[in-house]
Amino acid sequence: MVLRVVCFRELGKHFTYELSIRDKHKLVTSGPYSIVRHPSYTALGLVYVGFTCSTLARGMWWTESGMHQTLGGRVTGLTWCSVLVYMTFIALRAIKEDAMLHVEFGEEWEEYAARVPYRYVPWLL
Repeated sequence: MVLRVVCFRELGKHFTYELSIRDKHKLVTSGPYSIVRHPSYTALGLVYVGFTCSTLARGMWWTESGMHQTLGGRVTGLTWCSVLVYMTFIALRAIKEDAMLHVEFGEEWEEYAARVPYRYVPWLL
């Protein structure tokens, strides 16, 4: 969550929950945005993976209490799987966001994308 907060602070007034271009919008390329183009989405994915691993791991309450073997526990576990669907939408959002920023900033965005070619994880994705 710390990375996500750093991303929110780096974006400042340009942060929105909806894809949009604001008045006097500038392309943010500093801080974590100098490493990957969508560090906030990376942080969100890490939060979900970390939370799931720490909750469902052997020795944790979920498994040791037998909660995972109850109907309610199974329903909750399946609900957790919806995170995978949500992360798919986040990936699609990143593609739309890149396209929107490309249209708005043109050559500036192209230079940024060339310098920072990875959307989520350096040298990988």
